[in-house]
Amino acid sequence: MDRAAGTSFLQSLEEFQQDLSCLKDTYNKALHGEQQQDKMELMYIVSKVNLRCESMKRVCHSMQMELFGVSRDSSTPSKRRAEVSLEDLLPYQTIRRKLFNRDSSVSRRRTWLIDLPDSLINHIYSFASHMVIPHMVVCKKFRESLSKPEAVSIEIKHSHAQQVTCKSLEKFQSGVSLKAISCDGFFRPLADALNTGWTALVRLDLVDNHLENKGIIELARSLSNCRGLTSLCLNGNNFTEEGAIHIGRCLQSFSGLKTLNLNQNPFGRVGMEHICEGLTSSATCLRELCLGQTCFGEEGAQNLSRKLTPAEGQQGKLRSLDLCSCNLKSAGVSALRPLLLANPNLESIALSRNDICEKGASILAECVGSQLVDLSLSFNEIGDEGIRSLIPLLERSRRMMHLLLIGIALGSDGGTELLPVLLEMRTLRSLCLSLNLFGPKFKSHLAGSLRHHIRNLHL
Repeated sequence: MDRAAGTSFLQSLEEFQQDLSCLKDTYNKALHGEQQQDKMELMYIVSKVNLRCESMKRVCHSMQMELFGVSRDSSTPSKRRAEVSLEDLLPYQTIRRKLFNRDSSVSRRRTWLIDLPDSLINHIYSFASHMVIPHMVVCKKFRESLSKPEAVSIEIKHSHAQQVTCKSLEKFQSGVSLKAISCDGFFRPLADALNTGWTALVRLDLVDNHLENKGIIELARSLSNCRGLTSLCLNGNNFTEEGAIHIGRCLQSFSGLKTLNLNQNPFGRVGMEHICEGLTSSATCLRELCLGQTCFGEEGAQNLSRKLTPAEGQQGKLRSLDLCSCNLKSAGVSALRPLLLANPNLESIALSRNDICEKGASILAECVGSQLVDLSLSFNEIGDEGIRSLIPLLERSRRMMHLLLIGIALGSDGGTELLPVLLEMRTLRSLCLSLNLFGPKFKSHLAGSLRHHIRNLHL
C-alpha cells in the first residue's frame, strides 16, 4: 500500500472530524440564537463539510479498492461492476485518445488517469471495476481537490439585513455569489468588507437597494478589487450619470465579466458613454447585457455598438440583450446593426417600448441570427408591414419559445400572414398578441388555430 496515500487518508479523516465538530458547535449556537451572523457561520461550515464529504466519499471508495481489490459499494451490483470496462465508459474516440494516448495498453492507463478532469474521474470511478483502477491514483487526485476553492451562494433576506456584519462576510474566502434584494441596511457591512480587502465575490446582485449616486460611487470604488467578478446586477438603484461614471471605471477591472444588469437606472446618454468604455475590457466574454430603462437613445446605441463589436472576422459571445425603453427608435436599431451581426448566437432580445417602426423591424430581420429563443418587441409601431419584414426571422428561428408582440399595431392582414408561420414554430410555448388591432372575429379564429399548439396564448 502507498504509505504516503495512507498517511494522507488519516489526515483527511482528522480534518473531516474537526469540520463535523465545528458544525455541531455552530449549529447549537445558531439554534438558540436569531443572529444572522450565526446562520451565516453555519452556512459556511455546511458548505465546507459538504465539500469534504464528497471528497471523503471518493477517498474511502479508493481505499476500499486498494485494500480489498473490489468495491464494497452496495448501490451497484457486484456482477455488473465486474463486467464494466474502461472502453464501455469512454465510447468516444477523442476521449480514448486523451486517456490512452492512442494506446489502449494497461501500462498507459495509470499515467493518464491522473491528468483527467474531475468530472471524468467521477464518472469512471463511480462505475469502473477493480480491473480498471487498482491503485491509489484516484485517491491522490481527490486528495488534491480538497485544496480547491469552494463556492457558496448567500441570499440576504430583508428581515436579516441589519444583522449582517463585515466579519461574517469575511469568513467566506472564495467563490461567493451574494444576493440582497431590497435590503437597505445591508450595504454598509458589504462596503466595509470590500474596503478591508475582501475579494471573494464572483457574483453580486444588489437589486432595488436604493443606493443612488452616493452608494453606487462608494460601491464602485471598493468593488474594483474583486477582479474575479463574473456577474454584476445593480438594477433599480436609481443612479444617474454621476454614478455611471464610477461604475464605468470599476468595470475596467473585470476582464472576465459575463453578466451585467443595470436596468432601471436613468443615467442616460452621458452615463452610457462611460459604461461602454468600462465594458471594453470584458467585451470578448460578455454573455448577458441588460440596460433597459436607461434612456440612452440613438447616440448611446452607437457607443454600445462601437465598443462591444469585436474585430472583423471575430464573433461575440452575447446570448442575451435587453434594451427595453431606451428611446432607440429605428435609428438606434440601425446603429446596433454591427453588434447584432457580430453576435449571431443571440438567444434573447428585448426591445419593447422603443418607438421602433417598420424600418427597425426590417433591420432586425436582416441582422439577427437563427438561435433566438425569446423575442420581445411589444409597444412599438411595427404594424402589418413590419410583421411582413420579421417573418423571415421568425421562419429561421427554429428554437423560438417566447414571442411578445403586445400593442404593435398589428391588424388582421398582418395577422393572417403571421398565422401560418406561428403554426410552423413547433417549439413556441408562449405567445402574446394582445392590445393589437384585431377584431373579435379574427381573435376567435386565431384562438381556434393556436389553442392546441401554444401553451400560453394571450390575445
